[in-house]
Amino acid sequence: MGSFMSGVSGDQEEYLYLPFNFELQYALSNKYALTMKPYFTFHRRKSETSSYRDTISFYHYGFNPGFRIYPNDTRLRGKYFGVNLIFGLLHINGNRFYEDEKFNENYFKLGLEGEFGCQWIIKGGFTFAAGLSVGKSFHVFYKGDSKENMPYTWFHYVANGMLYLASLITSNSRNFVERDMPLNEINSKISIGYSF
Repeated sequence: MGSFMSGVSGDQEEYLYLPFNFELQYALSNKYALTMKPYFTFHRRKSETSSYRDTISFYHYGFNPGFRIYPNDTRLRGKYFGVNLIFGLLHINGNRFYEDEKFNENYFKLGLEGEFGCQWIIKGGFTFAAGLSVGKSFHVFYKGDSKENMPYTWFHYVANGMLYLASLITSNSRNFVERDMPLNEINSKISIGYSF
């Protein structure tokens, strides 16, 4: 969590980044566990020169269900590795002040990642983990360039996202957005959680 500002050649950019990491875990046995990782990340970028001034806000939220293995048979303690589905939404809200223009873009996010790390059990079932995850995610653009602040709901996002996902499966890939990197989800993490 933090913010910083940098300026290059008269162009100033300000970044505000607020992440949230939390995990829920259910032990199937001493060796295997199901995980759920709800997440929310807010990121705002401000850019300004003599000819333009922009503010763009990014809202990422969703949940990543997964399966985790503790090879030492330690029931949610110690070293682990696993795999997670990446499921979420990205909402971009922009404001170009000098052009008096506002815009919104919405993406449905889907992917897969592997993870490994180490976890400790804190009193009362709470957990603390440190690790690394590597994977690939894709974004499907399904709504954008709105001039109004529309009241989006979870049902609206998921329903439209699934419709566009269906269009991809049927070979209609005009709304498919793939990032350049072959593995674009590379994250180190420190998280807290609760185990059942």
